[in-house]
Amino acid sequence: MTQLEISYQSEPKLINNTFEALDDSVKNGIQCRWLGRLTHAQASFGFHFNWEELANQGADRLSGYIIIKESTNSFAPQKTEVDITNTSITMMTPFSMTQPLKYVFSFEYSLTPHYKELKKVSYDEIFAPSDMTDAVLVVEEKRIHVNKAFLSIHSDYFKVLFSNNFKEGSLSEIEINDISYDDFGLLCSSFFPNLQFPNDGTVEKLLELGRRFLLSYVIRIVEYHLIHATWTMEQSPIYYESKTATFTGSDLQLDVSDTNGIKCTWSGNVAGDQKQYSWNFDWRDLHSQGVDRLTGYIIIKERNNLFSPQKMEVDWTIVDQNIKRTITVSPASQYTISFEYSLTPHYATQSLYDAIFSPPDTVLVVEGKEIHVNKAFFSMRSDYFKVLFSNNFKEGSLSEIKIKEVSYDDFKLLCNSFYPDPQPPNDGTVEKLLKLARHL
Repeated sequence: MTQLEISYQSEPKLINNTFEALDDSVKNGIQCRWLGRLTHAQASFGFHFNWEELANQGADRLSGYIIIKESTNSFAPQKTEVDITNTSITMMTPFSMTQPLKYVFSFEYSLTPHYKELKKVSYDEIFAPSDMTDAVLVVEEKRIHVNKAFLSIHSDYFKVLFSNNFKEGSLSEIEINDISYDDFGLLCSSFFPNLQFPNDGTVEKLLELGRRFLLSYVIRIVEYHLIHATWTMEQSPIYYESKTATFTGSDLQLDVSDTNGIKCTWSGNVAGDQKQYSWNFDWRDLHSQGVDRLTGYIIIKERNNLFSPQKMEVDWTIVDQNIKRTITVSPASQYTISFEYSLTPHYATQSLYDAIFSPPDTVLVVEGKEIHVNKAFFSMRSDYFKVLFSNNFKEGSLSEIKIKEVSYDDFKLLCNSFYPDPQPPNDGTVEKLLKLARHL
């Protein structure tokens, strides 16, 4: 299985006789450091690639090419084919020249991840009868043992199907048509206990089935995968450096970028000795993932240092942000400008909703507050509650059960992470969720 190619192009860099880092980039799970130096009539370049993030998502190979170019086209671009399986690798590429002058180089790469076949889940095992199943579905003449309450909480389709308003609600076996056994197994494995997370090879089918069977949980985790391609949300700074731009005129768009959820459009306007630059930052994608604030800086630079770099500190809560900066310059000089930004996302406190605790058939009491829950749903999600609700414990027969050593807000945070329409973890909640999951 493959996905779309991942491409990157560096800024032009002047190389000298010291072997040094020229460019660092992170693009869709590929970290790349470009190094280079000039020796006699040869330039030597090194590329260090780290794509462990893609490997964690199932990629086992990258293929494609690297192209090295000289900015004045004094030499033909040099293309190197790439086919690597090592997730952390350094490659050296020589570049022969006619004379040992100073040159400005850039590079670009285009790499396609290839995904290994994932270990097939045994659908027969997850559909086997147990003390938790109370209904049978039939798909392609195969019997699938399920729990009515568990399916009903996740899916409005099954909630209606199992109700008394449909004849199927009273049948001992219910046939599900127009779906294959494997597709139904794929769907259920994405929200049953020991769930299988979506990948690039399953998202399209899961989205189709999630919509058909009204499974908001499945739709949510698929959308999350499409945004992140991983369940780990980084809170480290997001860095971007633009291409250089030289212009005279008005209202010229200089650069457009989309980096890790931040869309940025850079424009410029010239009037006499005034150069006005403006940026539009759109970070709605990050906001939808729980980010409520960006902090950091923007720096404007002139390539030949005709003026000192100018730094602007930013602290934003508006997701569609406009910012301007005016620079006074000599009208007779030609300026080549670039900018860079470093912005750190800050995640909002987890939103918690009382409405998630339904439909109920028992009551938990946390810090004196009543939480109405469904026993079957909790039992399938948690061995702790499966035992607690059993006849082996006195709590199993109580109308109200006290849960100690956990706060009400923490308990809601935990439930909000696995109830239908879940709130995915972020850097502000992962430690707490891990502790609670181990406890309960």
